[in-house]
Amino acid sequence: MTLLFFSKDRPLQLDAALRSWNRHCRDAATTRVTVLYRASTSRFASLYRRLLQEHPEADFVQEGDFRRDLLVLLRGQDYVLFAVDDTVVVRDFALAGIAGTLHQNPDALGFSLRLGRNTPYCYSMNHAQKPPDFQSLPGGLLKFRWPGAAFDFGY
Repeated sequence: MTLLFFSKDRPLQLDAALRSWNRHCRDAATTRVTVLYRASTSRFASLYRRLLQEHPEADFVQEGDFRRDLLVLLRGQDYVLFAVDDTVVVRDFALAGIAGTLHQNPDALGFSLRLGRNTPYCYSMNHAQKPPDFQSLPGGLLKFRWPGAAFDFGY
């Protein structure tokens, strides 16, 4: 499994994201971590170079052509976890369990570590959202159909 962080001009946020990932992902050592980043100034570029030294567990790829770079990074990957540089992980989890769940549910498009019964409000739209009808899976996991779902559950 691969974790792919996207970052543009936010090395401080990325540092926090990587630290929270390493703290809470129980199988982080077995996961390929890649950062696709873009720096618009030499100052940001120098800060990303510093992060590269502070996070040897991650491969840093400077963005050239986003589409081309992304396709190269995705080549040959069965499972990819996408994250942005301001992602903060707050609870322990294991990616092996997520990959197993996806494998056992071949009709699943993806897996969310943030959406569930605890998400009755869409902050980006400043609006209450009706959670979809959930199907319970082993381990306390929830499955839902995202087409036609409201706000965060439907994008």
